[in-house]
Amino acid sequence: MVGDLVETKVEKVVAGGDGLAHLGDGRVLFVPFSLPDENIRVRITQVKKDYSVGKIQEVVESSSSRIEPHCRHYSRCGGCQFQHVSYEGEIGIKEAFLKEILTRQAKVDIEPESIYPSPLEWGYRTKSEHPLAPGRKRPLLGYFERRTHNVVDVFECPVLAPGSMENLVRIRQIISESSETVHDEHTGKGNLRYVILKHSNKGETLIGFVTLSETLAGKTLAALMKSMDDLAGIVLNVNPDPGNRILGETTQVISGNGHVTEDVHGLELRVSFNSFFQANRKQAERIVTLVREFLEPEKNDVVVDAYAGVGMIGLSLAKDVKEIYAVESEPMAVSDGRRNALKNDLGNVTWLEGEASSTLEGLKYDLLVLDPPRKGLTDKVTAAVIDSRPRRISYVSCNPVTWARDIQPLIQNGYTLKRLAMIDMFPRTAHLELVSLLEIA
Repeated sequence: MVGDLVETKVEKVVAGGDGLAHLGDGRVLFVPFSLPDENIRVRITQVKKDYSVGKIQEVVESSSSRIEPHCRHYSRCGGCQFQHVSYEGEIGIKEAFLKEILTRQAKVDIEPESIYPSPLEWGYRTKSEHPLAPGRKRPLLGYFERRTHNVVDVFECPVLAPGSMENLVRIRQIISESSETVHDEHTGKGNLRYVILKHSNKGETLIGFVTLSETLAGKTLAALMKSMDDLAGIVLNVNPDPGNRILGETTQVISGNGHVTEDVHGLELRVSFNSFFQANRKQAERIVTLVREFLEPEKNDVVVDAYAGVGMIGLSLAKDVKEIYAVESEPMAVSDGRRNALKNDLGNVTWLEGEASSTLEGLKYDLLVLDPPRKGLTDKVTAAVIDSRPRRISYVSCNPVTWARDIQPLIQNGYTLKRLAMIDMFPRTAHLELVSLLEIA
C-alpha cells in the first residue's frame, strides 16, 4: 500500500533510468535514483495494477558507482537521470540495457563492437528547451519536474554548453522586468511558453521564443540585443495549441539571423531554428565517421540519406559517391541543406522534400542511411526499403527499442545485422544512440 516501508535489492536499471526491484509478493517495484545490486529501504508512493513506485528512504548497501550529484536541482529536475552514478557506471548501465534489448527484442546474436563514451561528460549540450511558468516574484524558467509539468526554476545545469546558463539567467531577468506575460498551462493565460537556445562551435547563440500569440514585447528584444555580444539572432515560434508539442507551425526571424553555422568534418553547415542538429557535437562527428566506415561507399554508388536534416551525414559522403538523394520533411531543413550543398561545392546532391514514407517509393539506390526520430520507421518506409533492396543500410537510432522493432522485417527479407556501435550522445540521461549496419545476403 501507499506509505508502506519496504527493504529490497535493486536488480537492474531499466529504460528511463529507474531501478527495478521486486516486492515480497513478486510485484515489480520501480525506484528512481537507485543502482544495480543496491540494498535500499523504500517508501511506496504509487500502487498501480501491474507495478508500484517507491522513493528511497535509505541506501542500506550502496553501489561502488554511486556518487554525489553535481547539480542542486537534480532531485527534482527531469532533465537528467544519472547524476548519482559515476560516468563509468552509467556507461555500464547503458551497455546492459542495450544487451537486453538485443536479446529480448531484436533477437539477434550480436554485441556492440564499440562503445563510445562522450568526450565531454559535462558541458556538451548545445541545444536546450526550457519551459516557463508564472512565479510569485519572477517567471520560472528551467525544466519540467520529473513526471510532471511543474516547472523547476533552474540556476545551474552542468550538462549545458558553457555560457548557456548565464544566458538563461539573463533572459529570465529581462522577461521579469518587461511587460511580457508568461503562459500558465492551468489557466491557458499568458503568452511566453518556452525559451530555446542553440549554440554553434563558431561561438554563435540563437534564441527562440515560443509564444501563444504572434507578438513579443519590444523592450524584451531590445534588452536582449544590448546585453548579449554573441547573439546571432532571435526567432519567434507561435504555438497556440495546448498539449506537449513544443513548436508550432509558424516561425519568424525578429532580429539578426534565424540560423547558426556549424563546422563538422570539414563541412560548413547552416542550421536554422526549425532544423534538427545533434546537441552533442563531438558525438555527432563520431556518427558521421561510423556511417562512412560501415557503408564503405564506392565511386559509382547512389546513396539515399533519409531523414537527412541539414545534410550532416549525406553531405559528408558526397565526395565519395556518384550521387546523393537527401530526403527530409522539414522545409527549413531542406532549404538549409540546399544552401549547405552549394556552400561546400557539392553538386551531386539532390534534395527531396517530403515524408520518407512517400519519397522513398520507387527510388533505386545502392546505399541507405536511416536516421529517423524516436518513433522509428513506418511500415510504408520499411516496405519501400525492402522493395529497393540497397546493398548496405546504416541505421542510426536514438531509440534502441524502435530500432529493435524496425530491423526485424529487414532481417526477415534477407538482411543481416553485421555491425553495431553504441554512442553516448547525452551523458547523465537515460538516452543512448546506435549506429548499425545491415547488409543484404
